[in-house]
Amino acid sequence: MIAKKTLKKLFALIIFFTFTAFLQSCTSLFFQPNTIDYSNFWQVKPNISEIKIKSADGKELIHWLVRADSSSYLKVKGTIVFLHGNGQNNSAYMPLIYWMTGHGYNVFMFEYRGYGNNTEKLSLDKTISDLELALDTVFSMEELGPVSLYGQSLGGSISAYVAANYKNRASFCSVVLEAPFSGYRAIVREKFSEIWVTWPFQYPFSWLVSDKYSPIDSIHKISPVPLLIIHSHSDRVIPQSHGKRLYEAALPPKEFLSVNGFHIQAMASPSVQNSILEFLRLNHRNKCQILMYSD
Repeated sequence: MIAKKTLKKLFALIIFFTFTAFLQSCTSLFFQPNTIDYSNFWQVKPNISEIKIKSADGKELIHWLVRADSSSYLKVKGTIVFLHGNGQNNSAYMPLIYWMTGHGYNVFMFEYRGYGNNTEKLSLDKTISDLELALDTVFSMEELGPVSLYGQSLGGSISAYVAANYKNRASFCSVVLEAPFSGYRAIVREKFSEIWVTWPFQYPFSWLVSDKYSPIDSIHKISPVPLLIIHSHSDRVIPQSHGKRLYEAALPPKEFLSVNGFHIQAMASPSVQNSILEFLRLNHRNKCQILMYSD
């Protein structure tokens, strides 16, 4: 009897603290920032410029522009605006994206509030606004040439929404989404259903999350900009079903690339890199303007 009462009290406490934490900050469900500098682990030597952009509320945010390898025989082909997933910060993703610079692409690494050297308090609303202002800056820098957008995981879902609703969305050469989730409520329900303690609360809790920026409702507006969705069939963080739902909701031109491996590790595969390069090559050549400079 005592054991049952103790178990019930423990269960009630777990639910109470989980629910309280949830109400206090839904943001922590999606954003898990850190300020660790991972550059000591790099085996690459990127040419990085800090790009400081003032936000709509007057905060200065620091992003990175990783320049294309100008020592190669390749002409600079354009710029990829990159949004990483919800963990770590830009310095952890450098080894994953650096290969693009060797193929003639600059990479503009957008950084969220609270990540890396950005100390400002974050929210999804502010992130959307910050990305739009960053894109304004990138498009204003003529030397960066044609622009494509690449987002991973949470960054993919944010990129999908912004690509569909940005005022100059027709200016993108292409959009690439790697392992995005289709909706904020949908992913909360799935994650809460995986734990027995929170399973009964998956629907009540999910309705406390706004679906305002869920990409499933507006991804069709990315068209006629070419869209590539990459998703691993063995992804245990965000199931491939999310990527497929977004693909079905999108309008042509669109492609779906099913890959193997862990969550947001597709770019570590040379074959996937080749697929991404071919997609970028075709769309930077066919859709976007010819660059007026070369190295």
